[in-house]
Amino acid sequence: AFYEVLQNEAILKIAEGDRDALNDIRGKVGLRVEVGEAPRYELIKADTELVAAQRDADAAKLRIYESKLYLRGLVSKSLTDTFDLNGSLPPSDIALNADSLKEEINKSPRLKQIKASADIAENRLRLEEKLINPGVTLKAGVDQDPDITSYRFGVSIPIPIWNQRQGQIGEAAAGYRELQAQYTDQELALRRDIESAFQRYLIAQQQVKTFESGLLSQAESVLKVAESAYRYGERGILEYLDAQRTYRLVRKDYLASRYDYIVAILEIEQLLGMDILENKI
Repeated sequence: AFYEVLQNEAILKIAEGDRDALNDIRGKVGLRVEVGEAPRYELIKADTELVAAQRDADAAKLRIYESKLYLRGLVSKSLTDTFDLNGSLPPSDIALNADSLKEEINKSPRLKQIKASADIAENRLRLEEKLINPGVTLKAGVDQDPDITSYRFGVSIPIPIWNQRQGQIGEAAAGYRELQAQYTDQELALRRDIESAFQRYLIAQQQVKTFESGLLSQAESVLKVAESAYRYGERGILEYLDAQRTYRLVRKDYLASRYDYIVAILEIEQLLGMDILENKI
């Protein structure tokens, strides 16, 4: 929920920046239309893009409000509806190793709890088995007569012919087997979930690297070229607005990939009961 608020705030920042830029463009187009330097359809197109940008900004504000409301319910209802967060999205170069994560599986709280219950069940089974033969009892005694003193020694070995404790042993064994099966099932499920989350992490991280290694800068360069060409009359408003829209979509897709990357790591944290992002911020 914390990172969702930060994500929505980043989206709002982009949306408001685009809205302001398009508002400026709309003003310039309006002047050109008034003096007859541009056809009226350019103004209509600019107005359409401005309305879409304002709608995106309003939607981003609503998502921030909703995500803050959810976070407030998780943390403390004493927080005001307008509280601000102090934080940033984690870096995009967090390196996770599949083998290291697999080694952490047996340390997960979920498996530890089942393992502890299985150990208790095993000890109970061993106890029930030992109670079949309670053990050897030594006996000693003295018979005192006027002329003779007799000493008696004996050994008592119970032989449970009728009570073999089969019911108790069977019940304990069944409970132990059930917990063993539960442990195996949970371990397999955990390994599957970890592998799935790790693959999503790899995909999202690769997408983020693609954006950061060139796609973002390329989209920005195209926008600058289109803006300059439009300013000098070399291109029309449609090409400029198209470049503006493309740049906006690229940045939004970048943030979406960043968020998918964070969510995948958070899922791994939850599955293994370990802190990854906390140590990287």
